Amino acid sequence: RGAKTEASRCFEDIRAVVRWAVGRGVLDRDVTLGMKAPQRNNARDRVLSADEIKEVILSLPTAGLRPGVDDVVRLLFETACRVSEVAGLHTREIDFKADLIRLPAERVKNGLAHTVPLTAPAKLILERLVVDKKDAFLFPTGEDTCLRADVVGNELSKAQNGIEAGNRR
Repeated sequence: RGAKTEASRCFEDIRAVVRWAVGRGVLDRDVTLGMKAPQRNNARDRVLSADEIKEVILSLPTAGLRPGVDDVVRLLFETACRVSEVAGLHTREIDFKADLIRLPAERVKNGLAHTVPLTAPAKLILERLVVDKKDAFLFPTGEDTCLRADVVGNELSKAQNGIEAGNRR
């Protein structure tokens, strides 16, 4: 399929299991020794154009997304944060006085806390979401849980498939 990154990750997992088995005496030798891991394809050269971003934003109200996903997508464009960072936003991470989102280290991929400046549109979205929420997730899915990044991806994929199916008719 050309899924180089996935192939590389699978190889790393297999190598780890084999090394564990050798360490436990289940296998006599490391059968992956000397094997080269598949090369990852980390380079990305495709970005959305301004017109494509506008089209995405304009199509959100009629996309049939689960509640909150449209706001997550808007905030992704406004903040350049990762999906998990936006979907997991908590009221205590938003500083309206300083116009910042303050993401703690445990919620950031690189493990380093950082701040994200709020654009005027992002601030309007967040102010609307925070109304009536004291100490809570902005995109709750239960008592103590929030929207997951994979759910956002699945919702967008379903919406895209629906659009593509409509184009084939």
